[in-house]
Amino acid sequence: MYKKNHESNIEKPEKSKTFRHEDEKIEKTDKNKILLLEAQKIASQVYKDGIKEIYKLTVDALKKNDSYETDKYISSLSHISNI
Repeated sequence: MYKKNHESNIEKPEKSKTFRHEDEKIEKTDKNKILLLEAQKIASQVYKDGIKEIYKLTVDALKKNDSYETDKYISSLSHISNI
């Protein structure tokens, strides 16, 4: 039930399987939180890049006096801002 600590020769109780399982759960939860934060950062950057691209396309359509394309991109920007 006890194992010796090689450094100090003091016997310490071994972790039970329950505690090991709980440690694994906590470790997985921490990894999931880190992955979630990374995914949120990526999604935020993709969102910003998407808005920049639509804005650029809108400006290009305005320069070409293409009202159909302009309306399409402006409605896309409007829809995104409502999300």
